[in-house]
This record gives sequence, C-alpha cells and structure tokens, in this order.
Amino acid sequence: MHFDRKTTAAAIRSGNSWKVIMQSRIIRVLPAEHGWALEFSGLDIKPQRFPTMEAAIAAGWDVARRQNAELHIHRHDGDVHLRGACCDKQQGP
Repeated sequence: MHFDRKTTAAAIRSGNSWKVIMQSRIIRVLPAEHGWALEFSGLDIKPQRFPTMEAAIAAGWDVARRQNAELHIHRHDGDVHLRGACCDKQQGP
C-alpha cells in the first residue's frame, strides 16, 4: 500500500478486517484575538501564537518543510489566502 508524503495513516479494526484512515498534515495560519496563530491538523503539535502574520507564516513554513505538510494561510474573513504544499514547486491561491 502506498501513502503520500503529506498524509499519515491510522488503522482501525472493523470486525475481522482493518481499515486505513488517511489524515492530511495541515498547518493553518489563522488570525487570533491578539496577533496570529498556528494550528496543526494531523500533527502532534500544540497551537502556537505570534504577534504578526509574517512571523506566523515564517514559523508555519518551517514546520511544514520539516513535517512534509501543507500550509494554509487564512484571512480575517476565514477565506484561504494561500494554500501551498511545502515540497510543491508551484505555490499560489
């Protein structure tokens, strides 16, 4: 069975068989009450806070590169401003 670099897998038992559940590794840069936050899906990392969007994005890319994860940057209205995979050659909205 082949797994993508950006996903982790968990197996659960269902009767006499096993099912594989795929979970994406996503790092989200989100506006917070005071500054910006990084939240992590599919990674065992606690949320982090930063004073500026630029600092949050820089830290997010650093983690994304190390964890082979995607980075999603959200605007204040909740829309995704940029969605990129750390190892993709092409990035954009």
